[in-house]
Amino acid sequence: MLVGLPVALSCACVMDDMECDMIITEVKSTPTSCDCDSTNSYHSTQSIVANIEIDGPHHKQPKKLQYTEFRDEFFRQPHGVSVRRVDVSRGNGSKKHHVAEGILKELKLI
Repeated sequence: MLVGLPVALSCACVMDDMECDMIITEVKSTPTSCDCDSTNSYHSTQSIVANIEIDGPHHKQPKKLQYTEFRDEFFRQPHGVSVRRVDVSRGNGSKKHHVAEGILKELKLI
């Protein structure tokens, strides 16, 4: 979880057989009662909120551009996942966690 909020950040993961640089998921806990005693337990579920992609110089090549457009649309349309691309090819020295923090602020998650 990030900053005590019900979101989690996963780096270098796979979603629907496609690699993702970062995925932000919303974590929801719902109480589940047990008939065997009076205590409650919690069941956690995660739903994907955003996919963050870090683009370097190779992402400007025509075939890579075509693939990333297809991939982003695949996640947006049927899955409703917000895809954000961050261009770090200009050598600004951004680290992934700094980029992620800026996007989380933009998404109003922190």
